[in-house]
Amino acid sequence: MRPVRCAAFVLVLLASLVGASSAAAHAQLRSGPLAIELGWAVEPAITGAVNGVQVTVEDAAGRPVAIPAGALRAQVSAAGTATTVALVPTETPGEARGTLVPTRPGTYAFRITGRLDGRSVDVASTCSARSFDCVIDAAEVQFPQRDPSGGELAARIARAEPRAQDAADTADTALWVAIGAAVLAAVCLGIVLGRALGGRRGHDG
Repeated sequence: MRPVRCAAFVLVLLASLVGASSAAAHAQLRSGPLAIELGWAVEPAITGAVNGVQVTVEDAAGRPVAIPAGALRAQVSAAGTATTVALVPTETPGEARGTLVPTRPGTYAFRITGRLDGRSVDVASTCSARSFDCVIDAAEVQFPQRDPSGGELAARIARAEPRAQDAADTADTALWVAIGAAVLAAVCLGIVLGRALGGRRGHDG
């Protein structure tokens, strides 16, 4: 094979590999005649970093389908809870995004519903090696120092709260004991002074 043809072959091969990698980073779905690509706006998805749900839609002929504001919405599920993200059209034809900050690593699922081009849309996908990336902990890419995540800080605060409450209760108890002791001391002092004054008056009389 001639050097020029060899180089061209390598470039074509690399381009195909890059294209395959890009496609694998999003779920390829269909809703009737519509082809829907679904995934994270930024990959890899990292905890604590601003990200979002990205949706692109094409018709049967491969042409972008306009996504009006409010036409589609995304339900995002993770860690046993769910939230709804509004999808807003971008400057790219057939594309919409909804901002989201993933706070925990792990498995995320997207479900897109609404009406588009006169048709009902309802598609869903869960992160995997064949769809879009699952969220990774920011610690995996932090350098040079690993900082605790928001979730770790919240867990530490939750663990510290009972101890702080116990300390506050102990302090309250100690305060009331101190007040009681001061009152008792004042009463005793009053009794002693009263007796002393009474004895002096009797002696003077």
